[in-house]
Amino acid sequence: MIFIIQDGGVNLKFYNLLLKHIPRVEFAHSYTTSSYCIDFDANPEMFEITYIEKGDVVRNFPSGLQEFFDTPCIMFSPRLEKFTQESNAPLHQHFTIGIHADYELTEITYPQIKQFYQQSFMDNYKNCCVAIIPQAIYDAKNIDTLGSLIKQIISEHSLNKASKGLSCIGHLFDLFSKLTSWSIEQVLAHQKSDISYSDIAYADKVIAYISKNIHRKIRVTDIASSLGLSVGHLSRIFKSVTGHSIIEYSNKMKIYLVKELVETKNIISKEAGEQVGISDEKYLYRLFKKHTGLTMTEFKDLNYTEIGPKTNVE
Repeated sequence: MIFIIQDGGVNLKFYNLLLKHIPRVEFAHSYTTSSYCIDFDANPEMFEITYIEKGDVVRNFPSGLQEFFDTPCIMFSPRLEKFTQESNAPLHQHFTIGIHADYELTEITYPQIKQFYQQSFMDNYKNCCVAIIPQAIYDAKNIDTLGSLIKQIISEHSLNKASKGLSCIGHLFDLFSKLTSWSIEQVLAHQKSDISYSDIAYADKVIAYISKNIHRKIRVTDIASSLGLSVGHLSRIFKSVTGHSIIEYSNKMKIYLVKELVETKNIISKEAGEQVGISDEKYLYRLFKKHTGLTMTEFKDLNYTEIGPKTNVE
């Protein structure tokens, strides 16, 4: 069975990468040769992300499956089964990083990626160690950006300094973030939906506005006015992109902050509400119960029981 991996093509796979612990850059190097053929053994604790600059690549599996990658491209290589990777080009050049990690990897469909994206707006903390990784990337703009980041990790890894591990991990998480953003954009653009890149941009601006004004009362009319759109049009855009209304998202973010204030400052409910622009305590209690499943009293009791009494820290 032969697959030609092409950007945006029907054979392009995406993976859900769940990191259980902080990964480690095991190796990072560049490689240039006139011919290339390497056997990879299965190693479920390893995967590679490679910038193939020159020389098309063929990946052969014992099952008879062949995958062809044109260049230049960014290529993801999980090591869940053994395979052989080769290039017969007169000049082959790649830049690769090998990552050692305790992780789970599952193939994810386009609808699942869209669902992941929309759920992230309301459950953003749950996805902090989850990345969406494409099998390959071909568009020139992103190849340049991601290729430069891979080269930067290689450069950092070559240095003999105590902080190189931390530097590499920082760049690696930046790489995961960019790969996830690209994957989501591709899925939203290629699925049969009404979501466009401009819609995503407007949704991002709404989120930025809410974040900046989280301590105030949020009015959809003010957001729409700042973006030069009607309330109805902006509301439809935000709902189509995120799956949630602007007010629903805003209230969820306010309750996140209220929880944080209660946990870290041990302040009273009324003060916590005022710091997020909610002066009506009864309304605050209703929102808190809706978004946490607990009453404010239950949350405070649970917080006290699990981690003990708190003192104010300024």
